Amino acid sequence: RLRAGLPAAATQPDLGVALSTKATAGLRAQRRLGKADVSLLAIRGPDTEPVIVIENGQLTLAYPSRTLFGMTWQRGEGNRVWRLEAAFIPDQRVNLFSPTPVTEARERLLAGVGLDWDLPDSVFLNLQLGVDSISGEGAVRPDTDVITTLRLQKSFANATLRASAEILSNLADGDGTFRPGL
Repeated sequence: RLRAGLPAAATQPDLGVALSTKATAGLRAQRRLGKADVSLLAIRGPDTEPVIVIENGQLTLAYPSRTLFGMTWQRGEGNRVWRLEAAFIPDQRVNLFSPTPVTEARERLLAGVGLDWDLPDSVFLNLQLGVDSISGEGAVRPDTDVITTLRLQKSFANATLRASAEILSNLADGDGTFRPGL
């Protein structure tokens, strides 16, 4: 989801539960295949996107556990790195259109392609295209989002200062944001 101006380093809200009940666990296997690195991963833990629930008569944000299976592929070519990523979440909780908050587990598929490029004069370019699709109908979020990112970054004063500009856009609904930074 687009963060709409929140800094990328913004802290995640307190989950409000003991760490032992909402810890994240994962496995990752990585291997070099020719000139590329490939990895497979499995993760189980609280979702980073909340759902709205009624708890003790109060509307609250919940971070239910979810399972994620994914893969990555990346290959460096000189000053460029090409990336492919895909993930499948069989139990993604989503809110449904309803007079009262109702959630339901859905299958979610995410896929993306990206390019990281170190350009001359300490300029860094990052381009990404991602597709986020969820099964079923009636969710309060779109069935499919197509998200693009363009980030330019320039380092100054022996990399002690960094200026950046980032454009995030959702091609599915035309929404987006521009985030400059220094």
